[in-house]
Amino acid sequence: ASVALDQTEQAENEKKLRTIYGEKHSRFQELEALIQEKNDTKEILTNFITKLEDLTGEQTEFR
Repeated sequence: ASVALDQTEQAENEKKLRTIYGEKHSRFQELEALIQEKNDTKEILTNFITKLEDLTGEQTEFR
């Protein structure tokens, strides 16, 4: 009977750990997506700034 109890406890612990892992993994993926989004924005803005710095003379148009 104690072996079955140990197996039951083990199964419950494993279920809890899998649930926690799933939650943490989901949050990790959300954060990775957020980081990628911020990196993409940074790259766009860096390119924009570089293009502005490369401009010479008087600018009469803005696109």
